[in-house]
Amino acid sequence: MYLLKHFLNSFLWIGLLIVFSWLIPAPAQAQTGSTLPRFEPEPCAWPVPANQTVECGYLVVPEDRSAPAGRTIRLAVAILKSPDLNPQPDPLLFLNGGPGSQALHDLPRFTDIFRLLVIDLNRDVIFFDQRGVGLSQPALECPEVVPSLLAQAQGQALTPAQEQAPYLACRDRWQAEGVNLAAYTTAASAADANDLWRVLGYTEVNLFGVSYGTVLAATLMRDYPDGIRSVVLDSAFPLHINLGQDEATNTATYFRRVFDHCTADLLCRTLYPNLDTVFYNLLAHLKQKPRLLTMPPAFSSSPFSFQFDDVALIDTALVVPARSLPALIYDIRDDDYTAVLKKRQTTIENFTRYGPPPGRAMAYSVFCSHGLYAPAPAPNAIIPETAWADAHAHSLTPLPCEQWPAPPERDSEAVRSDIPTLILLGQVDPFLSLTYADVLAQDLSHSETIIVPNTSHNVAGGGGPCPNNLIRSYLNDPTHLPPTDCLPQTGQPVFDTDFVIRAAVMRQPIQGLSLLLGLGLAIMIGAGLVTRYRATTPVGLAWQRSLQLVGWPTALGLAALLAMAWLAARMDWLPLNPVRIVALILPPLAALLAAFRFSPEDEPALEVVLSTSRPLTWLLLERLVALGLWLGGVGLLTSLYVAPFSGEPLFNNILRWLPPLLCLSGLAVYLSLMTRRAIYSLLLVSLLWVVAAVFGDFLVQRWPFMWPLHLYLLPSHAAYDLNRLFLSLVGISLVVFTAPRLLKNEERLLLGNRPVKRRRLSGPPSIQRQTPAAPVSVSPAPSPRLLALHQLAGMIRYECLMQWRRVALPTLGLALMLPSLLGAFFARDKFDDYNTAVLTGSRSLEAVTATITAEIVTVTWLGTVLVLLLMLPLVVADTVPRDQQLDLRELLESLSLGPGWYLTGKVLSLWLNLFIGLGLAALLLGGVWQLLVGPFDAAIYAELWLMGIIPLALINAGLACLLAAWQPSSQRAMLVGGGFTLLCLVGGGLAFVTYGTFWDWLNPARPALLLYYMIGWPGATAGGGIFNQLDQSALALIEQVVNRTRLWQSLVGGAVQVGLVGWLMWIWRKRR
Repeated sequence: MYLLKHFLNSFLWIGLLIVFSWLIPAPAQAQTGSTLPRFEPEPCAWPVPANQTVECGYLVVPEDRSAPAGRTIRLAVAILKSPDLNPQPDPLLFLNGGPGSQALHDLPRFTDIFRLLVIDLNRDVIFFDQRGVGLSQPALECPEVVPSLLAQAQGQALTPAQEQAPYLACRDRWQAEGVNLAAYTTAASAADANDLWRVLGYTEVNLFGVSYGTVLAATLMRDYPDGIRSVVLDSAFPLHINLGQDEATNTATYFRRVFDHCTADLLCRTLYPNLDTVFYNLLAHLKQKPRLLTMPPAFSSSPFSFQFDDVALIDTALVVPARSLPALIYDIRDDDYTAVLKKRQTTIENFTRYGPPPGRAMAYSVFCSHGLYAPAPAPNAIIPETAWADAHAHSLTPLPCEQWPAPPERDSEAVRSDIPTLILLGQVDPFLSLTYADVLAQDLSHSETIIVPNTSHNVAGGGGPCPNNLIRSYLNDPTHLPPTDCLPQTGQPVFDTDFVIRAAVMRQPIQGLSLLLGLGLAIMIGAGLVTRYRATTPVGLAWQRSLQLVGWPTALGLAALLAMAWLAARMDWLPLNPVRIVALILPPLAALLAAFRFSPEDEPALEVVLSTSRPLTWLLLERLVALGLWLGGVGLLTSLYVAPFSGEPLFNNILRWLPPLLCLSGLAVYLSLMTRRAIYSLLLVSLLWVVAAVFGDFLVQRWPFMWPLHLYLLPSHAAYDLNRLFLSLVGISLVVFTAPRLLKNEERLLLGNRPVKRRRLSGPPSIQRQTPAAPVSVSPAPSPRLLALHQLAGMIRYECLMQWRRVALPTLGLALMLPSLLGAFFARDKFDDYNTAVLTGSRSLEAVTATITAEIVTVTWLGTVLVLLLMLPLVVADTVPRDQQLDLRELLESLSLGPGWYLTGKVLSLWLNLFIGLGLAALLLGGVWQLLVGPFDAAIYAELWLMGIIPLALINAGLACLLAAWQPSSQRAMLVGGGFTLLCLVGGGLAFVTYGTFWDWLNPARPALLLYYMIGWPGATAGGGIFNQLDQSALALIEQVVNRTRLWQSLVGGAVQVGLVGWLMWIWRKRR
């Protein structure tokens, strides 16, 4: 029953682990000649968490506890061994929810849900699939119910007989195979759990139950109390409570609680005023006039219609997170049923892909024997929860329990115990009442209760680090409740809202802005048409030159585009969408070419263009039109080619790539004209493109109001057409509104910003008598070597000042720090949790420091390496060719500085800037992590920068600078930098192939550095890292392959490469 927000439409209480149900039921086999119960160790036949020691096997027990000599069943078991050298002797027995949820089918994912609780725990953790579930034998699945469930999800109305027939067929099939369905009850599962920990040799045990698992834990406390050291009940309800009778009241209380939270939240009550009134009006309207919804082709390959009424609204409202509930209500009020359609689509896909809910027959036996859901909810005259609760109970037990072999049990008897118990409830649990905690506490004399704010069902899995640290602390000392200071405070006004801001909030502002942009464009274009075109240069020559500037990179990129589209269209086994490929490749390619075509500092030809009397605006128009003809034509041809394979109309295919192309191209032109260099435009546009392509869908899902900025918004989005229009207008407006204004100032375009110091004139200069100057002694001329050293020092000082005046290194520094800053931002909530863990004793200060050190090293290393390998070569490649421009070429030619000193000065100044910038970045990032997250090992952190990041930056910067030194222009230098970046990517991919060979010395990705800080450091560092669970033999192997000796060899090899390339460039420049 945990994670109930993910439950399916008609099986709300059983669907958490539906994604795990791939198994075919395996019939039980009789066991003879052995004692029962017994544990049979076996190799793990299912996936297990990486870098964790896991022991697997099967617990063999009688199927019918009243007939020990009869048929036996096998329960799948996995024991997650503690990494602690001296673990506690009492394990944690994990009791799963459902009933029917399975744990072992995808144990890595299951442990990831509860990673904050079970990973690195100082005691073993025992997982098992309860009888009739998952990998246990037999697994009581009911595939017969899938057709009827699918038919109901697709809007078909079934008679009671049609609904009950699949369950009767499932019952008859299992009974024909000799399965006693009446033996699969909570009491029997409690007996299994009691046998399990005792057979494994433990003398005491701690119980952790979540949702229905709390029922199982309470049954153990009542029937088998001996040896239970402590109990944690997560999302619990008393045994003697009938949830069916309380369901209507619990639902109404949940809605009221969310409405009150929204009222207390400043932004929520502003965006969603009178939320409760809107909700109740919707219920009344849908009850009188249900809405007929049709699944569009974007959601389903086979469109169908279904009724959406008041009961369906409550059903939908209960499965969305509480933070999304106000947005859902207002969307439906505004006739936007996107969330409803997506939920129905997910339901159908899960039925089609994964089959029935897991352990359905076992769940039916539990429901009927336990009486959890009796279809007799209390009347409620305000909203129709009564009808909904009736429908819900019917969906769980459509077949009357009289027709299912499940005898009544004593499961509903209340438990009274003095075992130390921690009770956890989520404040916004849509299915349980907060009063249940008080009811439980009355019968559990040594219990403690924690209500976790802003948390739903399954507190440990969804409540974050704080409640998990509290659980870990309680397990260490169950006699005291740990401090709860880490929990969020309640009852205070909320200004940093956690409620979802729906997409429709931005619709009207974007419509108005689009209208203004359209009117402005019409005015500007009309004014331009009436302007006389006076040009001294023949028009044909200008267009010819514009077409020539498109160049071979365009042809190469478009050829790759066509090849990938052809592969995606022809080879069905490739996970590629040809329309998606065109939309991903064409816009950034257009932005790249646009940036190169309009970078004043990168194109000396502009000097000639500016000397003519021809309006410069036409240069912009001609080049954009030429570029658009090339890319637009190829994009249109590609769309025509892939349209038959995509199943979408041609116009829809064009809308996928044309608006992003216009937006990114306009942004590239604007930034190139503003900064006068293409590299900054490329960096920003590339960052925007990567964010949109990789994280865009996630960002829009998390913050729906960001849909206007998403370059690759899904066509199924309600505001897709407005998004396409807005992106197109933004791109065109950036060109039309800004380019003419910038092009009018031809002096600034040619020479850049050169501020002039203004001197204040106080009056006419006074005439003073001049006295003869004393004779000045002239020192002898310095030696050529000393003069060269002075020139070198002056050049380094000048280059350092110029580099910081430009935005190259500051931009690179920001990009270097951004991943680590984001990592600290997302980990900021751990600060209080780490303090709580240390104060409560659940973790030592040394362990917390090691954990934070591993986090900061991993995040900082991965982020900075990506930037250094991908961005640094492009930023520094034009360091030497940039001097060929108008403002520096004459100055350099007037100096007697030799080519060797010149190249040395360039590289040394670049290195000095990088060293200072990276040092400042290291200090800043360390301070941010210390303030936001917690303490870390400063020595390891300093070693990361001094032995890893800074040497890698200096070596690759020197190589990229020298390799591009022979290019005549910045554009060609950046192409060389791009080639070097490609070599780094290929080298990183071949890191394991070239490692330890001669090619390892030449690999620009520096595999020794990569592998040392990705593998060797975490394994060799005391107490931390992602490889801290490796055994000694694995660590020894890593230390043989990845060690400091190879690290130093890689650094020396890189230095030799820099020296060799510098010597070759010196010879070339000297001969030139």
